[in-house]
Amino acid sequence: MEEQNKIWAAIEEETKLYNSLRLMDIIDYEKFYLYSLITHSTAIEGSTLTELDTQLLFDDGITAKGKPLVHHLMNTDLKNSYEFAISKANEKTTISVSFLKELNALVMKSTGSVVNVIGGTFDSSEGDFRLCGVTAPFREFMAQQLLKTLKEETTNYMHSQDQEMNFMF
Repeated sequence: MEEQNKIWAAIEEETKLYNSLRLMDIIDYEKFYLYSLITHSTAIEGSTLTELDTQLLFDDGITAKGKPLVHHLMNTDLKNSYEFAISKANEKTTISVSFLKELNALVMKSTGSVVNVIGGTFDSSEGDFRLCGVTAPFREFMAQQLLKTLKEETTNYMHSQDQEMNFMF
C-alpha cells in the first residue's frame, strides 16, 4: 500500500509540474487529436497522407507533393464532417436517419459518386445509403438489405430510451 501511495504522490507532483508549464495553453491537443484521427481513419480507406501532411493541409492549405488529390479531398471531407458532427452534438441535435444521411453526404462530398448496382442506383456523395454489399479482407459487413430497417430501429431505440448522446472528439 505504501508503494502505491508513493506512485500516486509522484504522479501528483508530475501533474503539478506539467500544469505549471501551461502546455495546454500552447498546444492545441484537441486539434492534433482530430488530425491524427482523420489521418488514420482515411488511411484505412487507402489515403497515404501522413499526420504532418494532414496538418499542413488543414493549417496552411498545402498539399503533399506526389500524393493523390483524392487523398487530400478525403481528409478534408472527413474533417468537415467531424466538425459538423461536433457542432450538432453541442446543439443536442436529434439523431435521425436524415441526420445520418446528411453526415454521410459530408463524408463522401468530394469522393463519392453515383453507383449503379442490381439493387438500384444511389449517390454516395449525396449521403445515400448503399444498395450493395461491401467486402474487405478478413471483414464481414451487414447485408445492405438489413440497413434500412436497422437505421430506423436504431434511431427509434435511441429516442425511446431518451438517451443523451455524448460525443467525444
